[in-house]
Amino acid sequence: MGTQVGNGLDVTVKYIDDKTGNVASAKWNKLDKATQDQIRGGGRILSVIVPAGVLGRLHG
Repeated sequence: MGTQVGNGLDVTVKYIDDKTGNVASAKWNKLDKATQDQIRGGGRILSVIVPAGVLGRLHG
């Protein structure tokens, strides 16, 4: 999933915030690079919400 997330698609990720230990949710492209790298490296993505309009781009 880490290779798919961050390629410019408008997705929302739910992840565990390493600083607080709480579950957080945010648009991938709105997260700072450090947080994106933490999520990619730690495998702490709980879910990814993809708008219906971009599903074809994920498979294409």
